[in-house]
Amino acid sequence: MRVLDTQVSEMVYDADFGRVEADVLLIVKPQPGQPARRLSLRTSQPLRGAAPLNERLAADAIRLAERMVAPAPAPREPLARAA
Repeated sequence: MRVLDTQVSEMVYDADFGRVEADVLLIVKPQPGQPARRLSLRTSQPLRGAAPLNERLAADAIRLAERMVAPAPAPREPLARAA
């Protein structure tokens, strides 16, 4: 999956947990030759961290998106009933 653009918006701070929740819009190309598509994900990160907050939110959304658009595993064969 190739990420063409990211946009972080609607950040909300949750003081009880010390985390920031945000909407992250990703424009991605799932595979070469396919058209770009938009994915909107809601994710959260701790307020404090080594990297800038926007970068951490975008990176977390990309990790989630990669899991979502990954090819599905091959279907399993149904179990045979004992006679």
